[in-house]
Amino acid sequence: AGYANWGECDGKVELAARTGVNVIIWFAIELTVAPGGKPVVSGGPNLTCVADTAARLEAGGLPTHHFISVGGWDAPHPDPAVPLEAWWAALTSWDESAERAGLRGGFDGLDWDLEGNDDRSSPRSRFSAAGLRLVADLSARAKASGRFVSLAPPQSYLDASTEFSLSLALPARCWHAEFAYAGRNAYAALLALAPPDTFDFVSLQLYESWPRASCTLGGE
Repeated sequence: AGYANWGECDGKVELAARTGVNVIIWFAIELTVAPGGKPVVSGGPNLTCVADTAARLEAGGLPTHHFISVGGWDAPHPDPAVPLEAWWAALTSWDESAERAGLRGGFDGLDWDLEGNDDRSSPRSRFSAAGLRLVADLSARAKASGRFVSLAPPQSYLDASTEFSLSLALPARCWHAEFAYAGRNAYAALLALAPPDTFDFVSLQLYESWPRASCTLGGE
């Protein structure tokens, strides 16, 4: 699996597929709420470019699975005040726009990359219990629709060696406590709340600033 950069759709993505990547995770959409409470899906790569890339790869004998990532650093978390059905309808409508752009069948999968925020006092610097339940339920709905679902937590957001917290603005463990943007195993709630086998894979972000992995290996 390989991740594109923010909004990226260029020759580097295609080259990655031609050198072995067969799951492309395009980056990234945001789930926001418009005035009046309507859920909105925005951002992401140019859908026509994604469709053209997928078609060229398939024509070249390189079939790939195409996921869309949700979130990223500073991005909003889906608001649990909006009902599950409304969020699912918004995501489905957006995916249908990808199909209209030429991506056959729409995206194959959904990748959750919900993270924290530069402003440690922001509501985006912590998860809510209801918000995690919403993500788990949306994941189950995506899986039931025949799509793949994956998680991409920074390592501190899924680390069973620590306690659990909804905060994403905590000191790093093991070293560099001055880094105050670490989590405490919050993504474990998604694994617990979603039905078994909802998530097809979990890709830990070991490049998180000052992760336990680097500390354990004794390097920076």
